[in-house]
Amino acid sequence: MKSVGFLLLPLCILFAPQVQGYAAGQSVSSPMAAQDAQYECELILDCDSTSNPYSPIICTVQARIWNIGSIPGRIMSAEISLDPGLFLSAGSPVTRIPPGGWPLQPGDTTPPVSWNVRAIARETPVTVGISVWFTDSLGNWTVCRDSIYNSPSRSRCA
Repeated sequence: MKSVGFLLLPLCILFAPQVQGYAAGQSVSSPMAAQDAQYECELILDCDSTSNPYSPIICTVQARIWNIGSIPGRIMSAEISLDPGLFLSAGSPVTRIPPGGWPLQPGDTTPPVSWNVRAIARETPVTVGISVWFTDSLGNWTVCRDSIYNSPSRSRCA
């Protein structure tokens, strides 16, 4: 029975990019086998609200994940995904991979992972999304998503 769970896992991963229908700030996970660790994540956005309306808005994105299950897990990567109109600041890698991953016992939380993101000032208001995808050692994923309301006068977390 255990080998059947491993055979089904890659099929779930094929559908990972098609996550839809969840609210901003919500955590969504891939379907996991009963013996896998269970996760939730959190995304924190801190945007500079004192920026000149014609200059890029700079936000710090922090994400962390915790093991809400009863089985130990290991997070192997954290990857940020940005909607059009958002850009990573120079020198900020898309994927963060800690050496050897983050071991997570039940109830443990990773340290925050952070990126600097720029939103170009716009003439018309628009809401743009930010997602952070965490992947564990078995290929299971958990995604956190939030958004920024980018207007001509000010950006704020939506």
